[in-house]
Amino acid sequence: MTEDKYILFHCPGTTDQSFFDENSRDNCCEPFIALKHRCAELGYTLEVTKSQDLDACKWIIFWDVTSMGAAAFDHKRAGDIRDTTANNAIRDIYAEATARGFEDRLTLMLSEPGSVCAPNEDISAHNKFKHVFTWNATLADGKRYIRTYLPVTAVYPEVPTVPFSRKRMLVDISGNKASSHTRELYTERRDTIRYFDREFSSDFDLYGFGWNTHPDTSLWNRASSRDLGDHFYQTYRGPVRHKWDVLPKYKFTICYENIRDERDYVSQRIFDVLRCGCVPIYLGAPNIAEYVDKDAFLDRSAFASNRELAEYLSTIPEKEYDRFLEAGRDYLASDKFKLFLSPHFVKTMVDALGLERSC
Repeated sequence: MTEDKYILFHCPGTTDQSFFDENSRDNCCEPFIALKHRCAELGYTLEVTKSQDLDACKWIIFWDVTSMGAAAFDHKRAGDIRDTTANNAIRDIYAEATARGFEDRLTLMLSEPGSVCAPNEDISAHNKFKHVFTWNATLADGKRYIRTYLPVTAVYPEVPTVPFSRKRMLVDISGNKASSHTRELYTERRDTIRYFDREFSSDFDLYGFGWNTHPDTSLWNRASSRDLGDHFYQTYRGPVRHKWDVLPKYKFTICYENIRDERDYVSQRIFDVLRCGCVPIYLGAPNIAEYVDKDAFLDRSAFASNRELAEYLSTIPEKEYDRFLEAGRDYLASDKFKLFLSPHFVKTMVDALGLERSC
């Protein structure tokens, strides 16, 4: 009998180099590197799928429902499936595994909300897997559905402390994206950015990808722009690799998830802001205060408009602002925050998959 040697992440279009990149943006790959090291200690090789023999696999972890390949089309319209045209030559791992009767070796990792990956909301797709790792506490039953906090790197550099008087008011670091999902927050984020770009251009900066994509920034282009790609943002400063190079210079950061009213969905974005000595303006999970101290962030839903928000941001006293930072520091030292860090993620995965020393 072939020895179970491999544990595979199946995420079409990725490679070991990109999935376990030690120089990744904001060190976001560190939790998966930590899991790879722990698997090695237990005698397993954790890799991204390529040419491995599936007979030698202990587990295959599918990254979001779309990684099922053709089988995903059984559950959602073709238009809801993210474009995988460039990956046509990639092995249909799901088909191979099920053809061999390996259903008990298949697990699903839900990493994106429905606004980014609509098929992830399809329960009938979940039923194809032995385990489903999910942020959704309501679904989690400890059997098929395993509660998994979206992992955050445990390794973060020290960031400079910038005095209140030297901090600019507001920044956003995000990609310019769109979604047809009814609860998407891309539009809300873009509306907020456009307001501050227009009304507070001297105290707001925008970073990321997909903004001002057209090189022609003439007056005609600015005046005639209609869609999200053509709008000219006068405050756009370009892409940035690490948030810690930028965020410490600002008092507040727009910190909207990609979906609204998704309970328990808390991504790394709010933690990046807190670690950089900046205050998040948060919009997303309605129960965010169950996971992050409510005194450590500004709740966007408490403001009726961007104008009302701007009035608060532009007039906040230093002492009141410092209370946010103090609460943020206390939270980052708490056991609550540790639930999101890579050691907890690694333990969750190892325990759920029943990994024991294989040699």
